[in-house]
Amino acid sequence: NHKDLNKYAISGGIGTLITISGFSIGLQFSPALGNILLFPLILASKILDNGFGEMNPLLLGILFLLTILFWGYITYLIIQRIQHKRKEKKKI
Repeated sequence: NHKDLNKYAISGGIGTLITISGFSIGLQFSPALGNILLFPLILASKILDNGFGEMNPLLLGILFLLTILFWGYITYLIIQRIQHKRKEKKKI
């Protein structure tokens, strides 16, 4: 279904935007906001007990992709919730 494909594309795009923005915002404007936006990456770094500068580039790339997937999934859930609310509203 093309509507589902659109949801996946939007979710992936927003996930990518949030992750890239997390690096930029965290370094230039607000470290606290950057920490929130990069939460999955930072959590994995803490669990592995390995700082960003000490990480293997392949591991860092994988964690970067997982962070994109995390935020993409969160965005997808929000889109689903909004559409569900709209459908309920139309039924009334």
